[in-house]
Amino acid sequence: MINVATIGGGNAHAINLRALKQLKLEGAPLGITAIVSVADSGGSSGRLRKEFSMLPPGDLLRASMALSIHDFEWLRRFFYEQRFTGIREDLEGHNAGNLLIKHLYDQTGGMVQALEALNALWQLQGTVLPISLDQVELCAELENGSTVRGETHIDVPEYDPKIRKTRVWLEPEGTILPGAREAIENAHYIILGPGDLFTSILPGLLMAETRSAIARSKARIIFVSSLANRLHGEALDFTAADHIRELNEHLPRACDLVVSHAHADSKHPETYDAKGWQWMVRNAEESGIPLVCGDIEHDTNAGMDYAKLIPLLKDILV
Repeated sequence: MINVATIGGGNAHAINLRALKQLKLEGAPLGITAIVSVADSGGSSGRLRKEFSMLPPGDLLRASMALSIHDFEWLRRFFYEQRFTGIREDLEGHNAGNLLIKHLYDQTGGMVQALEALNALWQLQGTVLPISLDQVELCAELENGSTVRGETHIDVPEYDPKIRKTRVWLEPEGTILPGAREAIENAHYIILGPGDLFTSILPGLLMAETRSAIARSKARIIFVSSLANRLHGEALDFTAADHIRELNEHLPRACDLVVSHAHADSKHPETYDAKGWQWMVRNAEESGIPLVCGDIEHDTNAGMDYAKLIPLLKDILV
């Protein structure tokens, strides 16, 4: 069995997990553990977190949908994309998936138990775990000396997004979930990315206990580089090399391998403009880390195609 631990959050984490799930369904001997950030503070997840003092469910939901044996797009349509509206004020803006996790949390008495129940319902081809059970807040110090608190305020900045961050941390720092620590220590591969650098990837690395687990692990660290930044987002004007450098500064040892899109330009830049995304300068080779390159851009939409990621991961892992 080849043990793979992924660390991340957000929509892009699901791309990686869908590719790994498909490899497993095709017969690859993979043990998959998705370790999910718990710093989310916006939207439905943020409201549930604040009102019920529970971990934000949204990123855990997306990881679970990605690993389910059922069709991801079907689950996404009915449990994630559609929001309650005009029914009851307390339901307004929530989706069925977050409320399902809230219900399972109430019935089982804990988030790990709730995810185990969701695993049974959706037949996950792996395990989804929160990085911690602690309520943590993501914070960032900017190069102008100001401090921003809260994942949602970093993710969608109210300040000039061109102002770089000099430091990010969690308050409190939190302790790693024992199951997550064991998955990291026993992994043959740790995969980071794709996704938002400061609000999806780095929050899983900011606890000292996580970095210690990675240091003890003999796993190869793989970074899947994103294709774009958001024009009004947390990493505006970051190049691929910038992402790798920032990531390595938060790891106990540098990445062993970077998976990167093979082409300098997008095939359809208009789709990125329509989404408010900035195509990322593809200069990962400047990091000096070995690259695995291929066409991983979606053929019709902005973003990465999980199906195109499968053969690259297969060559690395199997």
